[in-house]
Order: sequence, then C-alpha cells, then structure tokens
Amino acid sequence: MPSEYNTMVLQKKGCEGKIMAEIKHQLIKDLIVEYSECSQPAKGTIIFVHGAGGGSWCWHDFMGFFSANGYNCYAINLRGHKPNPDLDNLGVLSIRDYVTDVELVISAIDKEVILFGHSMGGLISQEIAFSGKFNISSLIITGSAPPAGIKMEAPKQAGIGYKIKAFAVGLGMLYKIIRKDPLRPVLRATRHYVANCIPEDKQEELHNKLVPESSKVSIEVLKGEIKADLSKVDIPKLALAGKEDMMSLISMQRKIAEFHNMELKEYDNHAHMLMLEPGWNKVAKDVYLWLQEKVKP
Repeated sequence: MPSEYNTMVLQKKGCEGKIMAEIKHQLIKDLIVEYSECSQPAKGTIIFVHGAGGGSWCWHDFMGFFSANGYNCYAINLRGHKPNPDLDNLGVLSIRDYVTDVELVISAIDKEVILFGHSMGGLISQEIAFSGKFNISSLIITGSAPPAGIKMEAPKQAGIGYKIKAFAVGLGMLYKIIRKDPLRPVLRATRHYVANCIPEDKQEELHNKLVPESSKVSIEVLKGEIKADLSKVDIPKLALAGKEDMMSLISMQRKIAEFHNMELKEYDNHAHMLMLEPGWNKVAKDVYLWLQEKVKP
C-alpha cells in the first residue's frame, strides 16, 4: 500500500444511516490521492476522477456513501491540482498528461476498478476504458465532456449577448494558450455554469475551492482530441445527467450516452455538480443499486 500522507475523518452515513467513513490521503506516483476503505469485505474498488479545476474534495460525500456501503474508494488529484504542488507549466499540460496520471494510479492500486469521472474526468475515464489496458469492471460518468464526434453545445435559447461572450471567452482562451497561461476560475461563470443548483449561499465557497486549469486541455476538449468509442466495449456503462446543467447540456449528455451505448439516468433539479448538490444522496443510491445489479463482486 502506498505511503500515507495524512488523515482526516468525515462523518458520512450510508444507506442504513449508521457507518462513518474515514478518508485518508496517500501519495501515489507523486500524486495526492484520497482513499476510504469499507469496514467489510469490499464489493469493489471505485476510482473517482475530478473535472477541470476540481479536486478530490468534490467526491467526499460520494466517498463517504460508497465506503459505508461496501466499496473501497480512491479520489485522484490530478497533477497541478491542490493539494498537489502548483506547476509552472500548468497552462500547457495536455489531457493526455491527466490520462497518464489516472493510469499510474490504477496500476499502483492493481485491482479491478470501477471508473467514475466527472466533466473533464468523465472524458479521461472514457479514454482509459476505451484503451483496454486495465481491468475496468464498469464506467460511470456525470456531466461529462464529449469525445470526438460530439460537439460541445451552447444553450439553444442563447441570444446574441451569450454568443458575444462565448466569442470573447474563446479569444481569451486563445490568448492564454499562446502565452501558455492557465485558465483561472471566475465567480460569475462559476455561479451560472457550474453551481447553478448549489444553494446560493454556498456557491462562493465552492468557487473558492476551484483551481486554475490548463488552457491547452480546454482547447483539446473543444477540438475533440479524445477519440474514444465505447459502443462495443462490453462493460456496464452509466451516464448521469442533470437537466439544469449549463456546462454539459442534457442534450449533449444524451448524445454521449447514445454514442457509447450507455445507460442514461437524468435528474430534475440537478446541474453540473450532481455529487455536491442537494439531493446528491438520491443520485448516489441510484448508482449503488445500479452497481448491485450490473457489477458482481
């Protein structure tokens, strides 16, 4: 087992409303990875992969829930994402650098795993499941970025003001990638696109946890650099989508699920941060029941 970094205890209830989960940190291949082990023979091992600007913190509720219900859980912090050290070259990291990070952690754990990715992490997880290099028992994605062949979508009701802003954002991204600068989170954008189903008084708290992201990765996602087609990959596959998601629109999530021949679960009153929004426990329980049905220990 990799060396322990430090320990913290979170009180998270399972389906029975009793068990507490202990979440610890490990250093795995120079990455700080959080883990929580169940107190009974494990039904499986889940690896959680965060999205752009995120970190293992966004999975704490799900880690508590699933470890309390029989799963060993690992949540990766990709390179350059806190609590890992800052990187001078963050702006030029490729999404394939992040794929490598996740692959190294899977190799170190050396078990059959359930991959669970959010947003950019969903795309990373698609690529790894498609590669066939690892023993992946099932794939779950939520609010995922799209693979090649599916375009990022803007809200259909978007008017000229939105399009002008989108054009300006695109120019800003181009300027930053030319300068090799990272993209930094903006509170107004966080409120509108990421945290629109998070209680208003909690939105800034979430925003303050976000970190800068590679501008190169953002361009790669928009260009469709990841060419993963899971339609013939014979593992259980599940996509989760919030109908209010302004970052990864429900229409795009339906296309991703159809493209990969994945089962899709849609949620009213949920958006991009399903695992943190009020009602997250209903989503977690749905995933738990799906795993019980589809993935046998």
